[in-house]
Amino acid sequence: MSILLTRPHGRNEYLAQLLEKNHLDYVITPLIEIKPYEQNPTNVADLQWADHIIFVSANAVHFAMQNDYLPWKQQLSYYAIGDTTKQHLQRYRIKAQAPLVPQTSETMIDLLKEHNISHQNFLIICGQQGRETLQEHIKEHGGQIKYWQVYQRQSPLLNLKKTLSFWQSKKVTTMIISSGFTLHFLQQSFRGQDWTWLKSLTYIVPSARLYQHAKQLGLSNIMQASGADDQAVLHMIHEHQVLSVTS
Repeated sequence: MSILLTRPHGRNEYLAQLLEKNHLDYVITPLIEIKPYEQNPTNVADLQWADHIIFVSANAVHFAMQNDYLPWKQQLSYYAIGDTTKQHLQRYRIKAQAPLVPQTSETMIDLLKEHNISHQNFLIICGQQGRETLQEHIKEHGGQIKYWQVYQRQSPLLNLKKTLSFWQSKKVTTMIISSGFTLHFLQQSFRGQDWTWLKSLTYIVPSARLYQHAKQLGLSNIMQASGADDQAVLHMIHEHQVLSVTS
């Protein structure tokens, strides 16, 4: 079994180290690029307005913290979707609450239910496409919401024929998917027998939302990890190995 890691450049290395320690073969091919999003800047007034700030990903932390002039107030309530996001915030001495596994928008909503949302102001720091599920819940319970979009997703420039041949030569059987954008890129880029081969792979996704998205695209061999962090993904890879042996 060879495992294909598809996260953006620079985000696959730690998982690759874990796979090496576990004597698992892997291939790295980033299938998504993350770029700063400059068209919707925030300012000091937005931070002063907010009672709560929600970071949806480690990318959100990375790009938001590049704005050194912003005064991150310690007295605000900070939330992070995922342990990796929470750990990135700790590097900036920001303590954040994170939902229990699985770490998704839905479990973040469960965490917010423990607090009074009514008349509270929430700033969601995210990518170009916001977290609509979070927005709907906060508004439904009387909260106010603003988005600060700090990054955007882009498709990589790949020679598709050579890339697929490379995967096949490395005997890729399992693909790690962390974004619906990546699923959409695969479905739009590969056709015919190429797409048929891709559909034969096993896909490991971090959330029920991506699981359903993969199903809608016609994929059938899908396994849902308890979260997007590397340990959760590694645990699901081991579980997949056990199932493959016993089936």
